[in-house]
Amino acid sequence: MTILKNDLLEVELNAKGAEIIKIVGQKDNMNYMWRRDPVQWANSAPILFPIVGAINNNECRIDGKTYTMTQHGFARHNEFMTHQLSDTCRI
Repeated sequence: MTILKNDLLEVELNAKGAEIIKIVGQKDNMNYMWRRDPVQWANSAPILFPIVGAINNNECRIDGKTYTMTQHGFARHNEFMTHQLSDTCRI
């Protein structure tokens, strides 16, 4: 997990899918992000790339070549690395 924090917000990010797990206000302690209820939907905000939704037979053709891609693409299943963090970024 990566946590970004300033005087207004604390944001927690999961490396898998570069998913935003929570966005909490520092003054009101309110989580403005979906709270990941597995009964309804276990994710909160994964990156859906390069598609949102599903494609016919999980196949797409690019330049005459067929590729298999599951619903919402592949990014939400990959691990992402943080390359640079800075405390100089402000809202």
